[in-house]
Amino acid sequence: MAKLTLADVVTFISDVAAKLTISQNNDLVEAALENTLSRDGTSPNAMSANLDMNSFRILNHPNPVADSDVATKGSIAAQVTAAELAETNAETAETNAAASAAAAASDAAAAAADEVNTDADATATAADVVSTNADVVSTNADVVSTNADVVTAAASAADAVVQAAGFRFDFDSSTSMADPGTGDIRLNNATLASVTAIAIDALSADAGNPDVSAFTSVWGASTTTANRAQLVIRKIGAPASFWVGKITAAVTDNTGWLQLTVTHIVSNGSFSNTDNLIVHHALTGDTGAAGAGSGDLLAANNLSDVDTAATAATNLGVGTGDSPTFTGLVLSADLVTTSTVDSRDIATDGTKLDGVSSGAEVNPAPISQADAEAGTATAEETFTAQRVAQAIAALVLVPLVIAVGDETTAITTGTAKVTFRMPFAMTLTAVKASLTTTSSSGNPTVDINEAGATILTTKLSIDASETTSATAATAVVIGGAGPALAADAEMTIDIDIAGTGAKGLKVTLIGTVD
Repeated sequence: MAKLTLADVVTFISDVAAKLTISQNNDLVEAALENTLSRDGTSPNAMSANLDMNSFRILNHPNPVADSDVATKGSIAAQVTAAELAETNAETAETNAAASAAAAASDAAAAAADEVNTDADATATAADVVSTNADVVSTNADVVSTNADVVTAAASAADAVVQAAGFRFDFDSSTSMADPGTGDIRLNNATLASVTAIAIDALSADAGNPDVSAFTSVWGASTTTANRAQLVIRKIGAPASFWVGKITAAVTDNTGWLQLTVTHIVSNGSFSNTDNLIVHHALTGDTGAAGAGSGDLLAANNLSDVDTAATAATNLGVGTGDSPTFTGLVLSADLVTTSTVDSRDIATDGTKLDGVSSGAEVNPAPISQADAEAGTATAEETFTAQRVAQAIAALVLVPLVIAVGDETTAITTGTAKVTFRMPFAMTLTAVKASLTTTSSSGNPTVDINEAGATILTTKLSIDASETTSATAATAVVIGGAGPALAADAEMTIDIDIAGTGAKGLKVTLIGTVD
């Protein structure tokens, strides 16, 4: 059947008939092209009915990628090969699973035997359970189920060992010292090395959530106060993540949960919310009674059996080191009557030392910074090198002169006419300004800024016909960002009022160097 049938143009005698026939043929051609698949993918390019290949093949078909792609023989063959390999691996896994089951059964039996080595009935029961699990694993043909049973058996054995060593709790990542919830434990700091308190629930996370608070409440009962007990918290399944510390105070029982005061010793890794943890506890024994003669200082030891010589000297009131100090010591003639000091007879001159007035303080108090800087204190006080430096710094005023313009050009108004940086930190005590040529009218006025903020609450001005601010009718007042100026601070000087014809403006900062 022809896909396209066109009408012949019979005659061109009639233009109208010929044009009509050609137009109709064009419509048929256009419709036929629209119904043809495009090789370059131009739309529409989708089949609207089944495509009959008449027993011919489609060549160069790509391998399937999406679920809706047609599979090639090569791709199916690859899947068959992969399936055969998976079957082989499954058989190997089944064999290994059986071996693992036997090993798990052996481990579980050993763990149960260690846990209750004095209870023959319990040991026999545990052995029966392990044997039953091993039979179930060995007769299970399904590879996935077999592996799951092996894992369960191994986990049960491992859990039995862990349970024998401590109590299980689940980690709560909150650091608030409050009830952590059933079977949970909290630390008061997310950084393990910084933990100083632990909140632990009265109920453990072991099967049935048994109440262990009667035991945990006495963890801090030892009279060895600096180290009442050792605590080890380890992550189940990841033993490299742990926290070890010591309990340093009695446990606080908050009814339903308990709080431990601890000191960190060592830790590694980290804990995440809901992690399964095992908590081990080792109580420190009470401090023993003092033995006979405890505390006695033996003359034969010449005080060498004093625990801390410095502390003992302080308690005796003789200070520490090679140069002991004596507070409130009064020398009298009765102190020594037969000895000499520096060839001087103490019996004759025992009430005072040469050059020291009677009643003088042996170790007067150090002078304060305020008294050192003021220089007005009259009481006997000692000076340190720091106080001497502070006193000198307070008495020495440093001027800093800044030229704002030259000597021959009249000044003009503007901001930041001069910008500079402080060479050192200074506490202002005064600011001054001067001119080489006076203003014939108007009072030249300047502002000084530190980091863009004024250091004056009343601006610095020079009256007309005057060359110095010292005689200004309105005195300058330091305030705002002043008087303390920081080292390397950016300083700017503004001219708010230029006056008339004023020249040679200079600004002087006066203060002490900090």
